[in-house]
Amino acid sequence: MSDHTVKAFTEELDGLVSLVSRMGGLAEKAVIDSIKAITRRDLGLAKAVVAGDKDIDLIQREIEARVMRILALRHPMAKDLRQTVAALKLASDIERIGDMAKNIARRSETISEYEPIALTKSIDRMGKLACAQLKQVLDAYN
Repeated sequence: MSDHTVKAFTEELDGLVSLVSRMGGLAEKAVIDSIKAITRRDLGLAKAVVAGDKDIDLIQREIEARVMRILALRHPMAKDLRQTVAALKLASDIERIGDMAKNIARRSETISEYEPIALTKSIDRMGKLACAQLKQVLDAYN
């Protein structure tokens, strides 16, 4: 992080990065758990994913509020502006990932009513690839 004359500004930016990372971690866990819910036919885990989406949504709203506050009061420039705007965009995208994980988890109840299929290994592998890409995005932001 860059040093600013106002230490509070640096702390605000650090807090924003931390929130995005936390949100990304929750979304990653939601994707992993939703895939497990389908492949293992675990309806309890599916319900936990659906319930956990609210936490992701709350963090998104907190990030949006912090970004607006930083833009209005701090007038960031250059790297700080890019980082602040990126947080806003990432929060939106991560929230959508959480919604998709919730949708996958909801489908697991219907899927569990049918005979197991041979595609569960492929579904698991696809989920791992998606999580790896999410990690790369979060690492690039941090």
